[in-house]
Amino acid sequence: MSGEPNNSTQDSEQGGPKGTDNTQRSAKYFEISRADTGELVAKVSRQAAGQPIPSDAIAFLQRLEFADSQVRDPKVVTDEKQRALYAVETLSYGQTGLQYGDVNAATEALKWFEQRVADQAGPEIRRRHLIETIKVALVVGVPALILALLIPHAKDCLPNNGGIEVTMLQAGLLMATGNALGIVFFAFFRNLDLKFDQLAKFDPAKLDPILRFTMVWIITVIFAILLVPGVLQIGLGGQLLNDYLQKPLMALIIGILCGYSDTTISNLLAGVFNRPESRGKTG
Repeated sequence: MSGEPNNSTQDSEQGGPKGTDNTQRSAKYFEISRADTGELVAKVSRQAAGQPIPSDAIAFLQRLEFADSQVRDPKVVTDEKQRALYAVETLSYGQTGLQYGDVNAATEALKWFEQRVADQAGPEIRRRHLIETIKVALVVGVPALILALLIPHAKDCLPNNGGIEVTMLQAGLLMATGNALGIVFFAFFRNLDLKFDQLAKFDPAKLDPILRFTMVWIITVIFAILLVPGVLQIGLGGQLLNDYLQKPLMALIIGILCGYSDTTISNLLAGVFNRPESRGKTG
């Protein structure tokens, strides 16, 4: 939606597009219509031309624009017929508040509309996100766990039990399994009560599940590398996560922690990497 005072004023002076002149004469603030592309369009009416538009009308216009963009987003409302019905509603709210001038009534109606859409669309958005996450978790986690469990049996057939490389491979597989568990656990509890303005931003990073798994696994590997030489030393229940190469269960726990708290771990790693630079500047 957009306010176009210059064009609308010019249209009014020339009689405007066919069928709009009477509407522009009677509209209090804006003439509200919908473009061929589906977007709402607000043109300053002849009655309001040259006069300041009240701040509450401008605020309502901005809120209406956002609400309309939300319900027209196929990722928010997947059903095309439902999107069309919502489009009729938002247009009517705009006409009530900006064309007929009853901003207060239109604002209250829009609030009710936003809550209703959030109640209807929110659970569906969470369900889709959770199903997609579980699918990727099964594809990643189950094979990784099976391979990690088979490695101890295969080590006996290898020279020197496979050396450190096989041990690191097993730890990496267990971390990937932990990532799957942590990410799925977090998906169950993410945004249990979605607000209207969160519908299109359920995942602020806007990552597909496979990209999120890849990002989390990279974070986990970096985190694990820093644990080996003791750059980071973290204990959990009296056990050090740094011992994950000797204690495979610690590798699984690291994966779970990174999967559930990837943002927290990322901030922790950023602080570690920035520390030497900060010291150099102060020195």
